[in-house]
Amino acid sequence: MTKYLAPVLIVAAAAAWSQAQAPAQNTNAPAAVPATAPATADAAKPAVKVEKIVVGTAINNREVMGTATSFGADVEQVYCWTKLIVTDPPAKIKYVWTLDGKQVLAHSVDVNNSGRYWASKKMQPGSWKVEVQTDGGVSLASAEFKRTTEAPAKAETAPAPAAPAATPTK
Repeated sequence: MTKYLAPVLIVAAAAAWSQAQAPAQNTNAPAAVPATAPATADAAKPAVKVEKIVVGTAINNREVMGTATSFGADVEQVYCWTKLIVTDPPAKIKYVWTLDGKQVLAHSVDVNNSGRYWASKKMQPGSWKVEVQTDGGVSLASAEFKRTTEAPAKAETAPAPAAPAATPTK
């Protein structure tokens, strides 16, 4: 048994020595700030900024066409076109569509760089709002418009001018 006593004493002495060498812990030190807390107010800013938002009837060459704040019964679908500046890619936004104050659709989009993005929605008559939000629900921008039940006013066509009387030739 004495042959085991020497190694046990050596291990115990080494453990006691390493504890004595460790710095004392200060129990009055302030608690560490959690890694998830923003260090400054800038850290809480959204990673996406909406430079422009507009609603229209079509997209052509990445540009919105037929912009308006009121659409007639002939318009079945509208597009919410946005120009986004992405400061911290990748990011995610949502297009949130509401009809008469009630949410009817929320569509998420991954945005990896600045540029033009759009979403579309089939329309029913009523007061509409489409809002661009961060993935966490912070509102970035919105556009409001109406869809009526009225047909669009048709342009009246003027009667064709009378043809000049034929001149007899000699």
